[in-house]
Amino acid sequence: GQTDDHSPANAAEEDAWPDPSRWADPLEVEGVGNRLTNSAKRSFKALLMCNAREGLAPTCVLRCILEFLSRLPELKLVQELEGHTEWVYCMLKFQDRLWTGSFDSQICVWDAAGQCVQRCVGHRSWVYCLTAVGDKVWSGSVDGSIRIWDAAGQCVNFMKTHIDAVNALLVWDEHVFSASGDATISVWSEDGELLRRCR
Repeated sequence: GQTDDHSPANAAEEDAWPDPSRWADPLEVEGVGNRLTNSAKRSFKALLMCNAREGLAPTCVLRCILEFLSRLPELKLVQELEGHTEWVYCMLKFQDRLWTGSFDSQICVWDAAGQCVQRCVGHRSWVYCLTAVGDKVWSGSVDGSIRIWDAAGQCVNFMKTHIDAVNALLVWDEHVFSASGDATISVWSEDGELLRRCR
């Protein structure tokens, strides 16, 4: 016959795949919360919620977080940089500055004191990747574009050949490779000239 919704089998499945409303604060389990900043807690909770919507048990994700934290030495927060309004997705150390790309479509440039000294504005969607190419910084975005910035944070070139997100940038043998969600890889000169596209 049919299995009752409240049978032991379904109860076990429910325990393995709980409704998000039943674990409003999973990071407090096993002392995870006290090892994270508030912004990190928000990010991890959002990650858990996203995985729950995709059908992945939050306990599995939490287990991965615990494993990651267990391999870290006891760290003390020295400074928390605030400047972006959305998640920070990528980072790059370039010369004596830290460059960060965010879902707020901006790139922030930070000095050694943790002050945002420049905002690079131009992308129309999330900034997915950053890489250093000579004395310039390249950025790739979900808007399908690539921008080249000088050390002062000024955009000196703009390229738009991809029709989907630019997911990765790689420098190899004096060429720059960009990988996109449109299933292509573009090969560029260091000046931003398109040399070829690989499908």
